[in-house]
Amino acid sequence: MANAKFFLNQRADYYTYCFYQSLQFLKPDGQLGAVTSNAWLGKNYGLQLKRFLLDNFHIRYVVKSEAEHWFENAQVSTVYVVVQRESRPHHRPTRFVTLRQPLEHFRADTPAGIIGQVAAFYDAVDTCDGAGAAAWQPDPAYSGSAYEHRHGLARVSVVPQARLAAMRTSEENWESLFVAPDVLSPFAARLINPTGTVFQNGRGTRTGQDKFFILSAAEALAAGIEDDFLQPLVRSSRELTSLHHTAAPTGYSFICTQDEATLAADYPGAYRWVKKWEQARNEKGKLLPQVLRANQPHWYSLRAEAPASIFISINPDKKLFFSYTDQPVQLNQRLVAIRPVAAADTALVAALLNSVVTLLIVELNGTARNLGALDLNADFFKSRVRLLDPSGLTAAQRQAVLKAFARLSGRTVRGYTTEFAQPDRRRFDEAVFTAFGFPLTLLDPLYKMLTDLMENRVTRKDK
Repeated sequence: MANAKFFLNQRADYYTYCFYQSLQFLKPDGQLGAVTSNAWLGKNYGLQLKRFLLDNFHIRYVVKSEAEHWFENAQVSTVYVVVQRESRPHHRPTRFVTLRQPLEHFRADTPAGIIGQVAAFYDAVDTCDGAGAAAWQPDPAYSGSAYEHRHGLARVSVVPQARLAAMRTSEENWESLFVAPDVLSPFAARLINPTGTVFQNGRGTRTGQDKFFILSAAEALAAGIEDDFLQPLVRSSRELTSLHHTAAPTGYSFICTQDEATLAADYPGAYRWVKKWEQARNEKGKLLPQVLRANQPHWYSLRAEAPASIFISINPDKKLFFSYTDQPVQLNQRLVAIRPVAAADTALVAALLNSVVTLLIVELNGTARNLGALDLNADFFKSRVRLLDPSGLTAAQRQAVLKAFARLSGRTVRGYTTEFAQPDRRRFDEAVFTAFGFPLTLLDPLYKMLTDLMENRVTRKDK
């Protein structure tokens, strides 16, 4: 940073300044510990912070707790980070620690006794992967890189420096590193970034005035608006109950580019609707034509995003799944839109998105909020989502996956506690694994990992 300008990402939280400024105060080998939001592990502004930390420090520990909140009434989740200033490149790993017990575990009669217990714990963390570390048991799925304490105190994932550097380039969420350095290593050869080749993605439409542009089915009927200007709309993720969304539309988007003269002459229903709202005002008292004047070609012309045939809530909670429709529909802004490049592949793309592999990727790369929801955004689907590559499947393999998916996709999706124990769900994932040549023995560990992650996220608000 010497003699160079440094521009901080405008979306960065205030605590990031402390890391940047710490270089002025830390001597070589000096250490800094900080309790921060977990957002930098996955948010875009965190890329800049990660680069800075990796270039100037050894990130010794990143610690989170599955047992409790460290601050009452906090709306964000927190992590504890310890970094050590380095004057030259190093190759020491970073230890991502998940506490399974509350901090009350570290009890003693004196402050010195508590400090001694904590110091002993970190000594144990530092040697969990060493010879004779009897207190730790290697995770058989990730032997040599992830360890569980035999008495349930903590889990440690030992992440090489090279892996962190690679993730800085790939923009992956570091939250996954609490599980293992590379959770998806058994599947890596068959995973692709599908954006651009398999699908395009974005957000649903932000209207700027929902009461005018979004109508319920009953409102559309009562207003007599012509079908030419009504496009089926999924208004909320609460409408989505199954993987194959076949329910009749409960809402419509009003989308009209005709001028008023044409409406008055040929479309009386739409004309009445426009004139009804022409004198309406928003909550600040401004007339809608003034509020919506940026719309083109007319103030009442909604600048709608393209309809989509696959979608997911931007904040999934106890159910994590993608829905699809046979025909593209308009989406509310609280939904992520996925538009397959080839419409004929919609069902197959939806099937692969709903495989346990991609659902795990979504859960690992979203940002968990203290209220229990997972925070996704369109940028995640552009850069970090991964999909099993459908291009390598034979016609018979595609058909086997689609057949198993059809049996699953019509029923109501259950909550995470029971969904992944359902026979039809297992048969579907078995069909996917068989088609791609993955051993079926990997299924149970993946189901457990996904349900454990969702359990921790959903119940976080109660801890």
